[in-house]
Amino acid sequence: DAGSSYDRFVQGDATALSASQRRGMAVFERGGCATCHSGPMFSDYKLHRLGVPDPPGAARDLGAGGGTFRTPSLRNVTRTAPYMHNGALVDLDQVFGFYARVDRRLDPDLARVRAPTPQEAADVKAFLGALSDGTFDTTVPTSVPSGLTPGGAL
Repeated sequence: DAGSSYDRFVQGDATALSASQRRGMAVFERGGCATCHSGPMFSDYKLHRLGVPDPPGAARDLGAGGGTFRTPSLRNVTRTAPYMHNGALVDLDQVFGFYARVDRRLDPDLARVRAPTPQEAADVKAFLGALSDGTFDTTVPTSVPSGLTPGGAL
């Protein structure tokens, strides 16, 4: 994903991130986001229980063993709404609101998560935008090997 501003920054281009993006990166780390969204792909690839609500009218999805779901990568995240395993949250502001109210007893890693202020949220969104690669293929396929119907917004 060498096409992202973030990758250019970590490769030594100090000008690749704006001041807002650098502040957002600090909030991301300080606010506990990097506990689960870590490494080069911004995921620990572990299963976590978050208590994400099911969308109205949707069947209950218990995930892998009692409501746990794998941490997704945050690469190109600003292009992949809706969010969470079931698309229950339509934008990043809803994601921040969810984590501000999440039951921290559901998963030990949630104890580190802190809700951002409005300015911090704007900076984190700017940082997350820096994880996007301009060469990312946004084409939604007409079919996938599993036979499931492709969806989402790319």
